[in-house]
Parts: sequence; structure tokens; C-alpha cells
Amino acid sequence: MRTAPGYRRVGAKAKRRTGGIQGAPGGLERPAGGAGPVGGASVDWALIEQIISKAVKASRSEELKELAITVKELAEVVKAGFESHERALSELREVLKEGFEGHERALSELREALKKQGEHVSALSENVENLSKRVASLTDQVAALSERVEALSGEVGKLTADVAKLTATVEKLTADVAKLNVAIGSVGRRFGLDLERTVLNLYKDVLAALGLKEEKVEKLILEDRDGRFYKKGARLELDVYMHNQKVYFIEVKSLVELDDVEWFDEKCRIIERALGVKPERRVLVCLNATKEAVARCGELGIDIVCGRVLEE
Repeated sequence: MRTAPGYRRVGAKAKRRTGGIQGAPGGLERPAGGAGPVGGASVDWALIEQIISKAVKASRSEELKELAITVKELAEVVKAGFESHERALSELREVLKEGFEGHERALSELREALKKQGEHVSALSENVENLSKRVASLTDQVAALSERVEALSGEVGKLTADVAKLTATVEKLTADVAKLNVAIGSVGRRFGLDLERTVLNLYKDVLAALGLKEEKVEKLILEDRDGRFYKKGARLELDVYMHNQKVYFIEVKSLVELDDVEWFDEKCRIIERALGVKPERRVLVCLNATKEAVARCGELGIDIVCGRVLEE
């Protein structure tokens, strides 16, 4: 007779005791450790004892029939245990499969990350190499510039010495020019006075026809200290001839242009307000005058005595 998986056959001398089954039922011995079918699925031993007890209580004439029924029921119990065990194993396999798949995905992602990291490290290494080359090039350039700066420093030192000498020379020339300006100014003033007298004497006959004598022309200097008549601190110069309570305003120049006419007209009006005297005549005496200046004199009522009228 075959035994169920996980059990072994015992001798025919196995004894039963009154009041229930103390050992393994029906000539079957419980495996060591109380484990059921292979794989760890549990077996309900109380149920098996109950089934076998029913078979024992049956009459001897029905022993084989009852034993067959009992074995069938025992087989179903064992089958249910194995099915449960198989389901547990299937679930365990599914869990392990999912775990292995997740592990594989994680490893794949890790490999991809490591690959990208390797590429990044490679790019960084290349950049570092290029940077090192650039730094070396810049170092060479700095060294060359340092040499050039040293050379320029020497040249600057020489230029500084030359500039110092040139400064001393300029200062000496400045002092000489200042002295020359003083001398020229003195000569210019004397020349101006001499020119005025020369021009007045040259045209004395023409001036006499206008009613004035050149030897009686005097220089008038007006200082507007408080700015009442023109500008504060302004100094205005004009030649004046006075005779028989008649006043003539005169200005002598070598060349008379349009701006000179405008200024002479304005200056005469300023001095007229300052002195409170209206001139009989206003006369411009010159060696040369532009055409525009002569025309403007006619518009403003100014007498002009000149040697030549310039077209331009």
C-alpha cells in the first residue's frame, strides 16, 4: 500500500491506545519536526485523527471500505495542503520576479547614470586640458608683457628726465615771453598813440572841414565801477573834441569793419548817457574801411574818414 508524500510506513505492531490516537494514524508516522508536505505547507493533524477515528470505530466487515474512504479524505486534505503550498510558492515566485525586475531596472538606470557621468567626466577632463593649455599660453604672454613693461619702464624713465628738462625750458621761455609781452604792450600803447596822432594829422584838412581841430582831440576814459551805464568794472575809451560848447566823439583805427561800427555806435550812446552830453558829430577816422562798414556808418549817422574803401 502507498503512503502519502511526506509520510513513511511503520510496522504492523504499532499499538493503539484507548481514548484516541496518540501516535500517527493508520500506520503513518508524523515526520520529525511536525512538518507537513515538502515545501513547508502545513497539515491539519487534528482533522486527520478525526477521520481515522471514524474508520476505527467502524465494524470489521466494513473496514476496507471505511479505510478507502478515510484514505480518500486524507488524500484530499493532503492535496489541499499541496495546493496551498503551490499557491504560496507561486506568489513567492511573483514577488521574487517583481523584485528581480525592479532590481534590474535600478541596475539599468544606474548603468545609464554611470555612463552619463563618465561622459561628463570625460568632457570635464577635456575642458581642464584645454584650460591648462590656455593658462600656459597666458603665462607665456604675461611673461612677454612683463619683459615689455620693464623695457617701457626704462624708456619712461628717460622720457621723464627729458620732460623735466623740457619743463624747465618752457618755464624759462614763459618768463621770457611774459617780459616780451610787457615790452610789446608798452610799445603797442606808444604805437597806438602815435598812430592816432599820425592818422588825425593825415586827415586834418578833412577834419577841419567837419569843424574840428586834430590837435585839440583828447582821450576820454570811462570806468563803470558799479555797472550803471554798461557793465560793472567796464573800461571804455573814446577820443573827444570840445569847442564852443560843441562835442565830437571820435575813434581812430587802422581798419574799420562792420563790427567796429556797431561797437562805436553803442559806445557813443553809453558815454552820452554817462556824461549827459549829446555829441554834435560822431566820427570814425581810419586808413582803411570795408564797404559794409561805410554803408553802416551812413545808416547810423556816423561820419567816416578813410583813405581806402575795401570791397571785401
